[in-house]
Amino acid sequence: MQSSDIRKLINQAQKGDKDAFGQIYKLYLKKIYRFVYFSVRNKELAEDLTQTTFYKAWISLPKFSVEEGTIQAFLFTIARHLIIDESRKKKEISATSFGEGFEQFLSDDPGPEELAFKQEIKDFVWHALRKLKTSERNIIVLRFFEELEYSEIAQIIGKKEGAIRVMIHRILLKLKGQVEDQ
Repeated sequence: MQSSDIRKLINQAQKGDKDAFGQIYKLYLKKIYRFVYFSVRNKELAEDLTQTTFYKAWISLPKFSVEEGTIQAFLFTIARHLIIDESRKKKEISATSFGEGFEQFLSDDPGPEELAFKQEIKDFVWHALRKLKTSERNIIVLRFFEELEYSEIAQIIGKKEGAIRVMIHRILLKLKGQVEDQ
């Protein structure tokens, strides 16, 4: 969907159009859920936090301005704050298996010959990502899984774009070191 179409949806939703907000919800639901799930590693908690993200977005949408950033960054920022609040509440987020539920986010309908290879890759990636701090993992997920621009990540994390570039470079070096050690 083009940015002009998204802006129209935002304007309509800001005027109380629930159908327009429903379209925004459909556009970003999987991305927000995936981001939350990567952080909390618990399906039920991820579902709850994702729904809360969209509820809070609906409530605060009248204050949102497209001049201040994208709706995507707005949603990811809300989700990030909810994750932080949840981790502060519980001190330690669920010890549920990190890889549970990930299969639904692999490519659409992989052929049978791809399944073994994809499982091997998935296990390797999960092993490396689990060794990162939550904040580092979030940045990697936003950049490489959600394919956000550096500027959007900077807006979500609350840092300057240059700092995000440096952080990603350092995290990638850290991952490279982990891979070389295996």
